[in-house]
Amino acid sequence: MCLTKDPMFWLSCYSCSAFSISNNSGEIRIESDNLDREDPVIDKLNGVCTVEIKVEYSKFSLSLKTLDGKPFTALKVIPVESVTETTIALSVNNPDELDYEKEKQMTFKIVAEDKASSKTSEANVTLEILPVDEFLPQFSQQRYQVNVSEEKTVANLITITATDDDSGKDGEVTYAIFGDNNFTIDSKSGTISVLKKLDYEKVTFYSLLVEATDGGNRKATVDLDVFVKGINDNAPIFRPKFYTGLLKEGKTSFEYEITVQATDADKENSGNSQVKYSIVNASQVLSNSFSINAQNGIITPSNIDYESLTDNVIQLVVKAEDNGKPVKEDTAVVNITVLRPESPGAANSNEKNFTSITTVTVVLVFIFIITMLLSHADNQRNSVFFLFLRIVCIGSTPCNSVALRVAIAVSLNGLPFLGINQDRPSSCPSICKDIPGNKSS
Repeated sequence: MCLTKDPMFWLSCYSCSAFSISNNSGEIRIESDNLDREDPVIDKLNGVCTVEIKVEYSKFSLSLKTLDGKPFTALKVIPVESVTETTIALSVNNPDELDYEKEKQMTFKIVAEDKASSKTSEANVTLEILPVDEFLPQFSQQRYQVNVSEEKTVANLITITATDDDSGKDGEVTYAIFGDNNFTIDSKSGTISVLKKLDYEKVTFYSLLVEATDGGNRKATVDLDVFVKGINDNAPIFRPKFYTGLLKEGKTSFEYEITVQATDADKENSGNSQVKYSIVNASQVLSNSFSINAQNGIITPSNIDYESLTDNVIQLVVKAEDNGKPVKEDTAVVNITVLRPESPGAANSNEKNFTSITTVTVVLVFIFIITMLLSHADNQRNSVFFLFLRIVCIGSTPCNSVALRVAIAVSLNGLPFLGINQDRPSSCPSICKDIPGNKSS
């Protein structure tokens, strides 16, 4: 069949619009509008832009070319051949070429060529590329870390931002933060602030999540580690504030151990909570007579001369300080009473006095019992007995013994029955009085 007319498009100029597509997406959405007379037929279900062409009594081929005649490969034409009259569909052939960020509009032409006569007809198509949310927000780091001191509110702790290669609203990023309500983030700038004072003694580390959302509601997240740095916000405290102790003259240890103790509420095992002890003052200029273990607070005395003391109570001032910056401290008072021991002679004298008195008591009880027995043995006789006791006690050092004089007279019809007499040394003073009834010479 001979071609009687050239291929003829119903319209000479068409306009289509297509959403740009990511490389990984199989979704295609193409819309079209007509810049000339009538709208092209739109097949939204198949995602194609349709163009009508009519050729009378001939077979023709269809192709897409750039304005300078090169193949246009971003789209493809359907069908590629037809007879007499057909409706052309344009669909996406290469999504990578439809990039809104690179080119927002493309113009190409549809060429219909009669195979018998090689005559052609063309229609220009303007393709407007519409943006889609093609890219996710991207953070510059895989993880963020920051340090913050406790007891401070920080208006600008760190700023975390993400970029989005989409254009327009799809490329606009907003921010949110999750993990702890002590922290907040500016939704537009990504600046993170500390709302409340942090307490190192309670929490030393926070694990937060920062979320970036673009205009197409595509999201990306990144981890934020916040390390809390402790400050020396607590001083050591002595409990109790006052201590007492007993020390005998000449001894190098107390009657019971004196240990002072202070506690620091800063983080355990940190420099801010480590306490060391020292003696800062002692009454009667006796600082050198005492030492303290800096770690455990045990106080140790040296040999103290009782005669050199102006007061038998010595007062120490003990200090506890931590290892923080700045250093914080507390003090406590230790009162030590120094005891003067008795001399060895006085101790021996007391022992002998006790022994002598005990001996005398036993003898008196024994004689009294015998006398009573003798008295009751003969009711016919008028038995009268007299008991005399004279005790001489000494407590001075020169005396090495107890002098005792006991005179017991038991009279049966006036005759002596028993007598015991022991005299003390003449050098010992008497501290006891004669008992009434003493008739001894």
